[in-house]
Amino acid sequence: MTNRNVKAGFRGGRDNGAMQENMELLTGQRGNGLDRAITIRELAQLGLINVSRNSNGSVTPKPVPPTFPDDKPVDIPHAPVGFGGFGGFGAIMLEWKNPTFNGFAHAELWRAAPNVDNSAPNLDQAVLIATTPATVFGDIVNPGSTFYYWCRFVNVNNISGPYSDVDGVKVSTSPNIGDIIDDIGEQMKDSELVQGLITDISEGDKVAQEAINAAKDELAATDKTLQESIDAAKDELATADDLLAGVIAKVEVDYKNGDAEAHASIKELEQAVTTDDNVLAQQIAQMEAAFKASGESSTLTTNAKITTVEKTSTDATQALAERVTGLTAQWKKDDANILKSANAAITEATKVLTKEDEALAESLKSLEGKVNTGNTELAGSISDLSQVVITADQALALRVDKVEAAYKDADKETNSSVQSLTQTVTDAGQALAKRIDSIDADYKDADSELSGAISVVSEVVATDDNVLAQQIAQMEAAFKATNESATLTTNAKITSVQKTAADASGALAEKVDTVQSTINDVSTTVQQNSSAISTINKDGSTAYKAMWSTKAQAGDIKAGIGILAKSDGTSQVAISASQFFVFDPNKAGAIQPLFAIDKGKVVIPTALIESATIQILNAQIITADKVKAGISITSPKIEGAEFLGGWAKFGSGGPYSGYHTYISADGTVRTNRIYAYGGTFSNVVIAEDCIIKGKLTVGQIEGDIFKRYIVNKAYNGKFTATHSTSGSFRRVFSITIEPADITRTLIIPTIACYVWGVHRACYARCNGQSYSVDIRHEGTADHVYIDALVPIPASSIEQTVVVEIACWTSGSTSNAEWSISKQDLYVELFKSQIISA
Repeated sequence: MTNRNVKAGFRGGRDNGAMQENMELLTGQRGNGLDRAITIRELAQLGLINVSRNSNGSVTPKPVPPTFPDDKPVDIPHAPVGFGGFGGFGAIMLEWKNPTFNGFAHAELWRAAPNVDNSAPNLDQAVLIATTPATVFGDIVNPGSTFYYWCRFVNVNNISGPYSDVDGVKVSTSPNIGDIIDDIGEQMKDSELVQGLITDISEGDKVAQEAINAAKDELAATDKTLQESIDAAKDELATADDLLAGVIAKVEVDYKNGDAEAHASIKELEQAVTTDDNVLAQQIAQMEAAFKASGESSTLTTNAKITTVEKTSTDATQALAERVTGLTAQWKKDDANILKSANAAITEATKVLTKEDEALAESLKSLEGKVNTGNTELAGSISDLSQVVITADQALALRVDKVEAAYKDADKETNSSVQSLTQTVTDAGQALAKRIDSIDADYKDADSELSGAISVVSEVVATDDNVLAQQIAQMEAAFKATNESATLTTNAKITSVQKTAADASGALAEKVDTVQSTINDVSTTVQQNSSAISTINKDGSTAYKAMWSTKAQAGDIKAGIGILAKSDGTSQVAISASQFFVFDPNKAGAIQPLFAIDKGKVVIPTALIESATIQILNAQIITADKVKAGISITSPKIEGAEFLGGWAKFGSGGPYSGYHTYISADGTVRTNRIYAYGGTFSNVVIAEDCIIKGKLTVGQIEGDIFKRYIVNKAYNGKFTATHSTSGSFRRVFSITIEPADITRTLIIPTIACYVWGVHRACYARCNGQSYSVDIRHEGTADHVYIDALVPIPASSIEQTVVVEIACWTSGSTSNAEWSISKQDLYVELFKSQIISA
């Protein structure tokens, strides 16, 4: 016997070896043949199906039509009722009401795909795809398919009925979830919102950082320009000192008394030079005072000086007017070999210059102070440069301000500075207004370094076709500590970028705020983006887009949320996170998620869903009003079910369509395996032999065994024989036979009698016709047995059968008698049969 629990020997995998092995199993070239696939040809040869061809020439299997009683008429099929379809993923389930006409054989299913323009096909385009005697059919198709279906019935005489509907039934399967996921992935790939969320924050912050760095570079360049202007003014003053060195002082006073010396002077130089192509006029004035005092252990020196240089110069190409003023004061003391000093200086330079295509006005002012106490050094400075430059095609106004302070001793050093650049530029094509502000502070000791900075860049640019206004602000703090074993570096930064732009094709408003902290090159960052864009397309239509997003990043781990709305109908809310929770903060007790996503899985404790498409559903309990399956339902146990329509097959390998038990859609049960231990059979036909090993109790039998009669009042007693037979008959029993349209035979069972000294005879009479009854001797001559076969002709009325016995004497014998004891007789009525000898 075949063990059905043995699994098929198919090999898993998609490699060439697995595919070859499985093909050999299916074709019977490998294995014991139990896994070989059966072909339509073999099913047809076994008589399990009929084969035909559709309009395309393809082979279409049809079930063998059921046998239909000869005495019932075969009806013309009616149109299917309730024909409809339901699409799953890879199958479409079609269903219809059970046909009600006599002689149903099977239903035909026809299918057609939509036309190229997605319009509905007509019935002429449909092809026959299947026949079935059931009321459901599953059509295996690809996910995301759409087809039109028609159905019609065929009777056992192969006569087809009308189609279900001229237009057919349109049914679609759900797209493959994987394809939907891939499609959404492509949309996410194209979504600027999603791309913004997954982009590393450092990438988004790079533009702002580059702008801040450019601003710092520009401040450094202007600082260089400022310093060069200050140095130029100081060089101008130094040159004036050289020129005044040879001038006889107009006023000079010296004083000396013991350990103290004092000196004061006023010097002036006036000069005018004229050449054939240049005129120069300059005036230099200087006032100076000095004091020096010496003691046993220290020397004190002080000095103060004011120098003024005024100069004008003209030639064929330019005119220059310049004034430089320098004020310096110095205090110095050498006390016990410790040098202490204090210096202060004010430098001012004013300059105007005109050329053929340029006009320059410049003002410079520098204030500096420095104190050295021997162990510490402090310095401070204020510098500002104002400049206006006008050329043939541009006007520039520039102002640079710088304030610095510094402290330094043997163990630590601090610095702070405030620097500002203000600039406006206009020309034929644009107007620019820009301001850069920078505030810096640094602290440094032997083991640690601290720094802080605030940088702000504000800029407005207007051209002939657009205008831009933007502001970039950054606050930064840094700490660094070093010991023998490790170095700790921390950094905190806040960056804000605001930008507006407008031109003939649209308008833009954008804001980006970034908060970042870093420890030893590992950063945590939060960034918020807001933008609104309005554009005018080439066709003159308008388009709008608004986007907001906030994202956080710690090292390489990112999370974010974003909102996007566009006038083309796109509305997106995107969340980028490895975990997502929705919970009720107002609910007392333990926190429970209402909705959660964790490790790629969605968790919903309770959900109300009106419509859902699920490719794979794993559930513990499913409660539903209706469940439809396009291919199959597999379950080890189904309780309390009512099966309507369709067919059922049990026990593979049997003679009924390959199964031992086959239940057709019309309710016919074919089986060669029934074990019944109770129940009732009504209107059952046993076509072949039947073996009954136990007791058979029959209330009514038609056919070969028609009926059994129980006679429990048979003649009981004895009677004395006479010389005449006519008066000697005694009735043993009589029975009444029901009407029947067939000839039957009444079997009278053996009746035991005792007969002594007589002649005897026995007759059975039916409808006045007498039939002799055999009398058999068994044992002694006095013990006899009688039995008989009485033919019962066909009749439409009841018939009575009477069984009688008689006995008589012969000669002078007069003491003969016949006696029958009371006994229950089982008289049986059979259908008459003619057997050829």
